[in-house]
Amino acid sequence: MSVMKWFRIAALVLLMALVVGSLVSEARAANGSRRVALVVGTNDGGSSRTPLRYATSDAQALSRVLEQLGGLANDDRVILTNPSRP
Repeated sequence: MSVMKWFRIAALVLLMALVVGSLVSEARAANGSRRVALVVGTNDGGSSRTPLRYATSDAQALSRVLEQLGGLANDDRVILTNPSRP
């Protein structure tokens, strides 16, 4: 995959995170409900797939965006990086 395509994907993910963060913040202010996030990132998609490079770091970055822009407290966010299958 070309560098430019990765850049576009990263920009799209960042934009989505900003929109989600904004919506979560507004929803919380509007009705006082509690929001939580489960963010999962794994670089290993299986034996038949090429490993990803940045899925785990992207999950951590998204979690920070949800905290900073979405107002989610640390206790309201769970991050799973490279979880194992049962």
